[in-house]
Amino acid sequence: MRENSKNSHGPMSNVFFRKGEVGDWKNHFSEAQSQEMDAKFEQFLAGTKLGARLQYDVYCK
Repeated sequence: MRENSKNSHGPMSNVFFRKGEVGDWKNHFSEAQSQEMDAKFEQFLAGTKLGARLQYDVYCK
Protein backbone atom coordinates (compact mmCIF):
# COMPACT_ATOMS: atom_id res chain seq x y z
CA MET A 1 0.00 0.00 0.00
CA ARG A 2 2.78 2.42 0.88
CA GLU A 3 4.50 1.91 -2.49
CA ASN A 4 1.32 2.93 -4.32
CA SER A 5 0.24 5.61 -1.84
CA LYS A 6 1.58 8.57 -3.85
CA ASN A 7 -0.62 7.53 -6.79
CA SER A 8 -3.70 6.89 -4.71
CA HIS A 9 -3.37 9.52 -1.95
CA GLY A 10 -1.24 12.33 -3.40
CA PRO A 11 1.94 14.05 -2.25
CA MET A 12 1.01 14.01 1.46
CA SER A 13 0.75 10.22 1.56
CA ASN A 14 4.07 9.82 3.38
CA VAL A 15 2.59 11.79 6.30
CA PHE A 16 -0.48 9.55 6.54
CA PHE A 17 1.17 6.18 5.99
CA ARG A 18 4.02 5.38 8.32
CA LYS A 19 5.12 2.02 9.74
CA GLY A 20 1.63 0.79 10.49
CA GLU A 21 2.64 -0.38 13.96
CA VAL A 22 0.45 -0.06 17.03
CA GLY A 23 1.98 2.33 19.54
CA ASP A 24 4.30 4.05 17.06
CA TRP A 25 2.92 7.40 18.24
CA LYS A 26 5.22 7.07 21.27
CA ASN A 27 8.17 7.66 18.93
CA HIS A 28 6.69 11.00 17.84
CA PHE A 29 5.27 12.47 21.08
CA SER A 30 7.31 13.76 24.00
CA GLU A 31 6.20 12.86 27.53
CA ALA A 32 4.73 16.37 27.93
CA GLN A 33 2.76 16.03 24.69
CA SER A 34 1.47 12.63 25.80
CA GLN A 35 0.30 14.07 29.13
CA GLU A 36 -1.35 17.01 27.33
CA MET A 37 -3.27 14.62 25.07
CA ASP A 38 -4.31 12.52 28.07
CA ALA A 39 -5.71 15.66 29.74
CA LYS A 40 -7.62 16.65 26.59
CA PHE A 41 -9.07 13.16 26.20
CA GLU A 42 -10.15 13.25 29.84
CA GLN A 43 -11.71 16.69 29.38
CA PHE A 44 -13.64 15.89 26.22
CA LEU A 45 -14.31 12.12 26.24
CA ALA A 46 -14.80 11.02 29.84
CA GLY A 47 -18.47 10.41 30.54
CA THR A 48 -19.61 10.84 26.92
CA LYS A 49 -21.32 8.40 24.57
CA LEU A 50 -18.26 8.48 22.32
CA GLY A 51 -16.03 7.77 25.31
CA ALA A 52 -18.23 4.78 26.18
CA ARG A 53 -18.13 3.53 22.60
CA LEU A 54 -14.31 3.81 22.53
CA GLN A 55 -14.19 2.19 26.00
CA TYR A 56 -12.37 5.26 27.29
CA ASP A 57 -12.35 4.03 30.90
CA VAL A 58 -10.66 0.77 29.85
CA TYR A 59 -8.10 1.90 27.27
CA CYS A 60 -7.39 5.56 27.96
CA LYS A 61 -6.68 5.68 31.69
